[in-house]
Amino acid sequence: MNYLVTAVTFVIFFVEAMMHYNIGINAGKKKFNIRFPKLRDLLRILSVLAVFSCLNGYIVSMFQ
Repeated sequence: MNYLVTAVTFVIFFVEAMMHYNIGINAGKKKFNIRFPKLRDLLRILSVLAVFSCLNGYIVSMFQ
């Protein structure tokens, strides 16, 4: 598995996930506040990201 691809994918997609989370939380509000989800939801997000980041690293390594 390509660990660099896995790590970069994880970090980039985590930033994207937090942006999407905050866009959803702030929908319809006049003021945009940035915050992290509750621990349980954060762990769910991190779990999904970990699975797909590993999958992405594995797929990239197959084609190198």
